[in-house]
Amino acid sequence: MTVPEPIEWDEEVEGRYERLELMPWWDSARVRASKFLVVGAGAIGNEVLKNLALLGAGTIYIVDNDDVERTNLARSVLFRESDEGENKAVAAAQALRALNPDVQVIPLPKSLQEVVGVGLVRICNAVIGCVDNVPARLHLDKLAWLAGVDHLDGAISALGFQIQPFDHSLPQSHRYADLLPEGVVAGGVSCRDIQIRAHQGGHIATTPLSASLCGAFLVQEALKRLHQNGEGRPRPLRGHALVGQGFSNDYVLERFPPASKEAQPPSRTLVLDSDWGSTSLGEMVDLVQDSLGSKYAILDIGVETKIEATCPACQTVHPILSPDWFLGDLAGVCCDQEGFDPSWGLAVAEGGHIHKGLPALDLSPKAWSLPPMHEYLGMAPDCDEVLILSFKEDRTAFEKRFGGP
Repeated sequence: MTVPEPIEWDEEVEGRYERLELMPWWDSARVRASKFLVVGAGAIGNEVLKNLALLGAGTIYIVDNDDVERTNLARSVLFRESDEGENKAVAAAQALRALNPDVQVIPLPKSLQEVVGVGLVRICNAVIGCVDNVPARLHLDKLAWLAGVDHLDGAISALGFQIQPFDHSLPQSHRYADLLPEGVVAGGVSCRDIQIRAHQGGHIATTPLSASLCGAFLVQEALKRLHQNGEGRPRPLRGHALVGQGFSNDYVLERFPPASKEAQPPSRTLVLDSDWGSTSLGEMVDLVQDSLGSKYAILDIGVETKIEATCPACQTVHPILSPDWFLGDLAGVCCDQEGFDPSWGLAVAEGGHIHKGLPALDLSPKAWSLPPMHEYLGMAPDCDEVLILSFKEDRTAFEKRFGGP
């Protein structure tokens, strides 16, 4: 048998990405031009970010409002002891720039609801969710569905992992809500209930092993979707979840239930010659009602927002204006009350729907803690058309606040 001579590589002239370019379907220009939004910079997010940087992805947006803790150091490849107390998105961005200076990394050290709008999602090739709770997954999936951008979701346990691809770039796609028990989305269990249960439930065991596997498969699916057009290209995972359990050596594909029948309605886009900090929500509701010719029209801001709370003892009204506010935050705010009292009067934009009669409509989306580069939906029960509102100056405002390409 003839043994082939080994290939000799000249390490001095071999390019950084030359081994990647040996794959016949690899498109370096496409990878360099890619943009990915990674939400969550914990154990899974670290692995996703590391892989995207090593591959030379063009731009990576990192969203996380948590700080690095000592327990993160056993599961997160990008963090060091000196990062303790630093915001996770900022610390991860610093590590990625050192890992690969070719990649532009933009940390967004805020909550998902505060910083990520449909407009930001729309300029990305995919969003990769590395979050650990149902409300964040629901919100991120809604943004991706509205933007028509694929959403790749990951989750881990001690020796297990799961990835779920939601192909919103296709005409009809599965949505994350389709996979949940009916009561969670339909009102039997609210996001507020889920938050309370998660807060009471504590943490679960995770390892860098499951995070590494999950992160690798998530980026592999993102890479396949980036290269999916043409012959000889890798085939993306669609319509199934990939579930791995190292404890029992079970690795299976689980078929999704039938895809949501909800399709995007006919729409019309209206770009406002202002920014999200200078136009009030009341003015936007008026514009929607005039444009759709319906006094019943509402403005959908995309996320349920707590507007204000009224103290049951002294009737003092406390502004909230945040989607991230938690019930326990009322403790000690007024009249020395301890813990949450259900008698607090809450004004809430339920389902993210803004209509006449709600308080604080004289304030702007920015004052309501809504993100720049967002898109707002105007709709009415007596009108089939949906109005999509965005701000002309939002991209400038976003780049001034966070930087960008």
